[in-house]
Amino acid sequence: MKGSFIMKTEHVNILLVDTHAIEASKVKAFLEQHSELPFCVSHCASRSTALQVLKGKSTKVDAIILDLFLIDPTNPKETYKLIHDAAGDTPIIVMTGRKGHALACEVTAEGASAVVVRERFEADPTRLLDAIEFSLIRANLLRELKENNAEEIRYHKQMLHWMTGGYSMEAESEPIIKTAKDKNAA
Repeated sequence: MKGSFIMKTEHVNILLVDTHAIEASKVKAFLEQHSELPFCVSHCASRSTALQVLKGKSTKVDAIILDLFLIDPTNPKETYKLIHDAAGDTPIIVMTGRKGHALACEVTAEGASAVVVRERFEADPTRLLDAIEFSLIRANLLRELKENNAEEIRYHKQMLHWMTGGYSMEAESEPIIKTAKDKNAA
């Protein structure tokens, strides 16, 4: 069941964004002690700290576990949007209570990779492991698809350039779509 990303990595960096220290410590302890995957869990107790970590990019984050309601109970959708925008392609697993199910469905439609209901996590913590694993596999497949598509576009662009004797509208060295490699090289 393990995807190519999970098999290649030494450990999986999880950013846990949750203001409730006891709940966060339960999740962190479970992930670090009861998983075949080597998790390294960093906890942020505030939205602003999480945004600093994500925007700073000094720490590689493979997945985010975000509790929407405990961070900002007055505007959880805004919290999701801010974290999502800062996270880029990093998968976000939303953790919420049963009362927040409708909102969790909305943010899933906006790009969250999974939802874990806190009461279900307490009854069966392996649900969170499955959500993380599937989210990582899906994110890796999407990255590979984007890179493959960018390579194909670059190839077609180069062919057009050659076929027109160097008179195509696009410069030969300028990529149409920037991949993760292109962004890191810049």
